[in-house]
Amino acid sequence: MAGTKPSGGSGDYKNFKQTTRDRLLHELVRSCKTGSSKLTHKVLIMDELTMKIMSGVCKYNDTYNEGVSLLERIERPRLPLRWRDAIYFIQPSKENVIKLLSDMSGRAPLYRKAFVFFSLPISKELLSLIEKADEAVLARISALREINLEYVAVDSQGFVTSSENGRDLGHLCGSDEEDSSVACLKQMAARVATVFASLREFPIVRYQASKSAELDVTGMTNFRDLVPTKLAAGIWDCLMKYKETIPNLIPETETCELLILDGSVDRSVGVEIWMESGKFTTNELKALNKTRLLGEEKPAAGKDSSSTLLEELIESLSKGKLSEEDYPYLNDRRPNLKKQARSAPHSVRTRRAQTWSDSDYECSFDYENMGQRIFVVIAGRATRSELRICHKLTAKFKREVVLGFSSLLDPARTS
Repeated sequence: MAGTKPSGGSGDYKNFKQTTRDRLLHELVRSCKTGSSKLTHKVLIMDELTMKIMSGVCKYNDTYNEGVSLLERIERPRLPLRWRDAIYFIQPSKENVIKLLSDMSGRAPLYRKAFVFFSLPISKELLSLIEKADEAVLARISALREINLEYVAVDSQGFVTSSENGRDLGHLCGSDEEDSSVACLKQMAARVATVFASLREFPIVRYQASKSAELDVTGMTNFRDLVPTKLAAGIWDCLMKYKETIPNLIPETETCELLILDGSVDRSVGVEIWMESGKFTTNELKALNKTRLLGEEKPAAGKDSSSTLLEELIESLSKGKLSEEDYPYLNDRRPNLKKQARSAPHSVRTRRAQTWSDSDYECSFDYENMGQRIFVVIAGRATRSELRICHKLTAKFKREVVLGFSSLLDPARTS
């Protein structure tokens, strides 16, 4: 992947959102400018999620300048444009594959050629379905690739993994290890792993240890308490598969740090998520009300009200002081702190003056001599104030702090 460098290396530094944008424009759109396709404007076809992914980092002019003049949704009726080539950026689902084959079949296909990019690795079953298609259909498919990018950037340093506005949060917060809960965690792990694939990073993984005071009849903690543990293992498994199947995609040695938390990192947000799930006992409800009241207490004297638990955790992690008992290392892999400084200075890229909008928050600082990235993934909702904390600590520690979460609690868009 051209233009992407792991943090801590040399070369011009690009932040999380810039790297994501470059991958979509260069690897996906620009790579289709081959042969006769160089001279024709193309149609970019996406599903609901991939449309969000693209619009999160690219404007219409960005894709137009790369030769895309029309954006379409795969599930909607479309007019035939047989003289144009089409770029498909879609999830590897059965519905999408069937629609793709239908578009390119028959004597009068919708498009001349199809360049197909899947957001995640495609299953053997779906690949077999494509291979069994008519020879005329296969001849019209000029490219079939896995771009491995399935997250929505909501900020220059933030991304969301849920495609359903957080409606899957109840599964993450449930007490039982139901199939829906496991599937939700598996999906989140796969999407988080594509963040590291896109940035060509290999993280040292730490996670929030279970604090459950009660054990179930089997002597095990409930599913909700093990969400960070299971998510950490899921992300690791996905990264190992990338290392095994795609040479040079993931670095051989660790290049950054990843901290995985559950929704309780912010007490008020954690309460709302748990309440939304509807899975709690009477005693738990009493505890929730107590937690909510504690969350409304005024901060201690001399302490800024914006100083949250998340900020304290990131500061401790960056300083190497985060408790190993409360936040253990996955597979007992620890960082070499001496390697956190960059080996060579970077060009200075001064950001514009500080602003805050629905889409972005940017502090005025440069990227010279940035250290290794810190990734924080919350299995639950995050807030705009928590995104602001990440920008603030990026400037403070000269380490880009990237925040990932299941959904964004954004009052400005829900009111």
